Amino acid sequence: MNTMTDTRLLKLPAPAARYGTLAGALIAFAGTFLSWTYTEEFPGNLTVNGYPGGLQLITLTGALLTALLALAALHTPGLRWLTPGGP
Repeated sequence: MNTMTDTRLLKLPAPAARYGTLAGALIAFAGTFLSWTYTEEFPGNLTVNGYPGGLQLITLTGALLTALLALAALHTPGLRWLTPGGP
């Protein structure tokens, strides 16, 4: 007897979800190089384009890690060590 139910919010196939995650990570990565505010009163001065600082560096790091894990889940050669148990 199997009592497990499918509780996913979106019924996406695994490859589509992985590509969507990769696209989101790339968009977040690109967004770190844009200005996040237009006032210099915010701590860290996030008004400069092309030079991430402060909170943008945290987002940059998270986007890179997410992109690496998404690429590993897509069986990219050389990244198998990131998911030794399989995707």
